[in-house]
Amino acid sequence: MAAQETVEIAIVGAGVVGLATALRLAEEGREVLLIDPNEPGSGASSGNAGTIAEYACMPVGTPAVLRALPNLLLNPDSPFSLRWPALLQLAPWLVRFMRQSLPAATRANALALAGLLAGALPASSP
Repeated sequence: MAAQETVEIAIVGAGVVGLATALRLAEEGREVLLIDPNEPGSGASSGNAGTIAEYACMPVGTPAVLRALPNLLLNPDSPFSLRWPALLQLAPWLVRFMRQSLPAATRANALALAGLLAGALPASSP
């Protein structure tokens, strides 16, 4: 039986977020254990090009998406698919999504996302 090891912080996932978090904590003198069954960066982080995109603060729900929604739902070749029996269950979320896709909500959501992303680049620099 292997000896048990005690660490201060365990981070699950060795993708870009897990690695960056572990590195920052280690730099601050914290004892960190990084847990991942695969090689670091081999999961979802392997295909993201390592981009920190402060400018990418446009929400998914926009007036353009709202206008395209009928075609997305009804076109059988659309990349968006919906199981129609689930529509009743999905309806409350869909109504909220549509409200958040109106121009005023889109602007407010973009500003909120920009605030969240504002510190991303400085925080990722060594």
